[in-house]
Amino acid sequence: MLTDIDTLIFDAEGVVLDTEGAWDLAQAELLRIWGRTYQRTTVKPLLTGLSGRDAVTVLKNHYQSTDDVEALVAERNAHMRAFLTDRARYVPGFADFYALTKNRFSTCVATAMDDDLFALANSALDIRKLFNGHVYTMGEVACRSKPAPDLFLHMT
Repeated sequence: MLTDIDTLIFDAEGVVLDTEGAWDLAQAELLRIWGRTYQRTTVKPLLTGLSGRDAVTVLKNHYQSTDDVEALVAERNAHMRAFLTDRARYVPGFADFYALTKNRFSTCVATAMDDDLFALANSALDIRKLFNGHVYTMGEVACRSKPAPDLFLHMT
């Protein structure tokens, strides 16, 4: 029953932040540099919900790259920073939904997004202020990435 719920935990990417287009551009650019084409319909489902490192490992294996994972993470994040800077926005409908719920429930945001990328989005949208500072990143909480529930359990 809905009246038993007192807290809403929002996942940042895809629920609060509309980052999908920026990620597609960043991945396409990374792969273009490798001389490969981003096969969105095949690869995107493999990456959804993963940490940046885990997603890059999937890309590396799928496209048979021999590059170092950490170097690839840094390169992918550099592309993402460039695209996210101009494309930080809320998911359509989020602001209206949040306005209806913020006074009825305790709220917070959890994200597997790299801290520096989240900082860019926060700079543009002031998400930490919107959620009264109740924002939890994997870097701050030091836990396993999704699909492990660690980040969300940290708040319970």
